[in-house]
Amino acid sequence: MEKYRYKDSGIEWLGEIPEHWRADRLRDICIINDNVLSNKTDKDYTINYLDISNVNNLGIVDFHEIKSLTFEEAPSRARRIVKKNDTVISSVRTNLQAVANINFDIENLICSTGFFVCKPKYNSILDERFLYYFLLTEYSKDFFFSMSVGVSYPAIDDYKFSSINIPLPPLTEQKAIAEYLDKATAKIDRIIAIKEEQLVKLQHHQENKLTELLTLGINPDAFLNSSEINWMNQMPSHWRRKRLKDIVLLKSGNSITSTAIDKTGTYPVYGGNGLRGYTETYTHEGFFPLIGRQGALCGNINYAQGKFYASEHAVVARPIQNCDVIWIGELMKIMNLNQYSNAAAQPGLSVDRIKQLYIPVPPKEEQLLISKVI
Repeated sequence: MEKYRYKDSGIEWLGEIPEHWRADRLRDICIINDNVLSNKTDKDYTINYLDISNVNNLGIVDFHEIKSLTFEEAPSRARRIVKKNDTVISSVRTNLQAVANINFDIENLICSTGFFVCKPKYNSILDERFLYYFLLTEYSKDFFFSMSVGVSYPAIDDYKFSSINIPLPPLTEQKAIAEYLDKATAKIDRIIAIKEEQLVKLQHHQENKLTELLTLGINPDAFLNSSEINWMNQMPSHWRRKRLKDIVLLKSGNSITSTAIDKTGTYPVYGGNGLRGYTETYTHEGFFPLIGRQGALCGNINYAQGKFYASEHAVVARPIQNCDVIWIGELMKIMNLNQYSNAAAQPGLSVDRIKQLYIPVPPKEEQLLISKVI
C-alpha cells in the first residue's frame, strides 16, 4: 500500500492531513437540528424521550432510561426528532462529552434540546459513521468544550459548534475507516464485557469471604452455636449476641445548606452517599463509620476520619463499647441496611429501627484480627 503524503490542513488544531483529503466546516457538509416537534403537537402524542443523562462519554445509550411519554408529560426541552443513523452530541454540559450514534430503530425518538442532532447533508460526501467517530474524538470534544460558555453548566451554541473543521477523506476511505473502528470497538466491547463479568465474580467471592470472616471469625476450628440472629445462622460459641445500639450510638448529623459546601475548604462534608464537598466548620472529630440515611442508596457505609462535618443525611456510628471501628463498619455493610428503608418516593432509614438489630460480637482482640485480615 502506497504511503500517504501529507499537507498542512491550514487549521491549527488539526495540523497535517493526507494530501488527497480536504477539510470542511461542519456546517457545510452536515445538517444540524433540522427536525423538531411543534409546540402545537397533540398532547396525547407518544414519544420516546432521550435525555442527555442517558448517554455516557463512550457513546453508549442506556436504553432502559429512554422513557415513553405523552407530549403533555414530556419536559419542554423534548423537541428534537432523531432518526436512525443520526448522531446526537451534547450542546449543554459539554464537559460530560455525551456523543451517540443512533444505529437502532425506535419509533418517535425525541431528544432534549441539550443535544445537537447531526446527519450528513450529502451522503455522497459524508458517511454517517465517519461523522460519528469524528465527533467522538478527543479533538472534537475538547474543541466544543473550549468554545462553551458557563462554568457549572457549560454550553455551546449551534454556530460555534458548526464552525469546527472536519478532515474529509474520499467517501470510500471514510467507510473503510468507520468499518475498521466498528470492528475495533466491538472487540473492545467484548473485552470489557468479559472483564466486567470477571469483576462481578471476584466481588461476589470477596463478599462471601467478608461475610464468612464477620460471622464465623478467623478460626476454622471454632465451636459454633446457633446465632439466634435472623440474618445469619451460626457464630462461634464464645461470641455474644447484642443489639447494634449496645455497641454504637447512632445519631444523624446536622443540617447544612448547599451554599455552605464548596469544592475546596478546610473540613470535608459527608452526606448520605459519602463526601459532598468541604466547609469551614465541623461537627465531629475522630474515626467513625457513617450510614447513609436518605435516598436510594440509604444504608451504605462510608468512613470519616479527623475533623469533619456530618450532614443530616449521614448517621454517625460512635462506638459505646470498646469496639474496633473497621470491624463494626464492615459488619454493618454485610447487614444490607438498605433493606430496612421505608418504601416512600424518597427512601430513608429509620434510625430507631436499625438500633434494635442484633449483631454477633466477638471479643475486641478478635475484632482487631478480623479487621487486619479485611
